[in-house]
Amino acid sequence: MATSKLKEASKLRSTSTTVTDKVKEKREPPAGAKIISKTVRTETEEIENGWLISKNFDISYEYKGEKEWAYYSKKWYSKTDPLTIKLNDEALADEFEGED
Repeated sequence: MATSKLKEASKLRSTSTTVTDKVKEKREPPAGAKIISKTVRTETEEIENGWLISKNFDISYEYKGEKEWAYYSKKWYSKTDPLTIKLNDEALADEFEGED
């Protein structure tokens, strides 16, 4: 019986929890910069009570004669699926056909 208690105690000591705090870093182009190119990537992730949406921005710009890059992300929560399209019981293609 003492051996099984020792095994249980060793199991408890082997568990660990790590907590981290991510600091949001943001670097946007300065005011007056000329945007050369901009790429926006949107990602969704379903979680237990909704959706996490992430938008990642990659921006190439020129400022004071120098070419620079800016990278930043925006994240938020949504209760509904942001990729679901509801159009009053019509197909999406029907919306683009126009009126006759």
